Amino acid sequence: MRWVGFLPDGRTLASAGDDGTVRLWNVFDPAHAHPSGNPMTGGHTGALDSAAISPDGRTVASAGDDRVLRLWSTELEPAIDRVCATTDGAALRRWSRRFSLPAPCG
Repeated sequence: MRWVGFLPDGRTLASAGDDGTVRLWNVFDPAHAHPSGNPMTGGHTGALDSAAISPDGRTVASAGDDRVLRLWSTELEPAIDRVCATTDGAALRRWSRRFSLPAPCG
């Protein structure tokens, strides 16, 4: 772990580390802190050196040994919208069968 910072809500902690991922943690109950969703991956090829949180808490910026600056959304709805805008109907049907849940769009 090379960096941690609180989002403005005071209940979410972001971390950046040697594995090149950014993670969000639910720390509402510090005695039972747990990851919030999956790690944000796919933007760095090396360890992260630092990160910063936007004042509104909607974006985490990360910078790594690979000399890449990456912006990550902390909001679920925009991420779902991006997936839905770039996913065809067949993929959504596979989602429903695979997870036994309705697809988030369609």
